[in-house]
Amino acid sequence: MIADVPNAPDLLGITCSSQDASIQWRSTGDNRAPILRYLIQYNTSFTPDLWVNAFENVPATEMRYNFNMSPWANYTFRILAINKVGPSLPSS
Repeated sequence: MIADVPNAPDLLGITCSSQDASIQWRSTGDNRAPILRYLIQYNTSFTPDLWVNAFENVPATEMRYNFNMSPWANYTFRILAINKVGPSLPSS
């Protein structure tokens, strides 16, 4: 059997307060190579075509992360799973 990149994580939800967001996701499969870490990216309404790496080394055991936000911007988040083969497609 051949290992492949992980499946895209499933973004379960985001809970926002006035200054931060709690992002929660789940794994949808590692394709025969354990997930090593997660990458959390975001963009804002000011730069909708630019994805910024917020956290590059989220441990594989984490499925929730908190993110501090700046006021006056709309944020979009996505999560990528990474194994020894490479990164997954981003979550929706």
